[in-house]
Amino acid sequence: MTDLPEALHRALTDAHRSINHGGLLEVAGAHGPVWVGQHPECEAEHRPCVIDQLKALGLIDRIGCPPMRSAHITDLGLLEIDIAGIAA
Repeated sequence: MTDLPEALHRALTDAHRSINHGGLLEVAGAHGPVWVGQHPECEAEHRPCVIDQLKALGLIDRIGCPPMRSAHITDLGLLEIDIAGIAA
């Protein structure tokens, strides 16, 4: 499963970095909702479709209802990070 597109790798990496900082949060962006990592080193905004794809793959879990949702990396997501050698 390490053949994830770059956008999914970036979002999964941010979810991993944010594991102890509240995960990814859905916030209002200039053109609609976006997801941002809560770790201080996370600067990217992730589109909702990227988070949807990670959820469909079982790599993250979403919690809550719009617009107050968060996403957290799953055990399968952690395994993907480990296999891919993605450094957080």
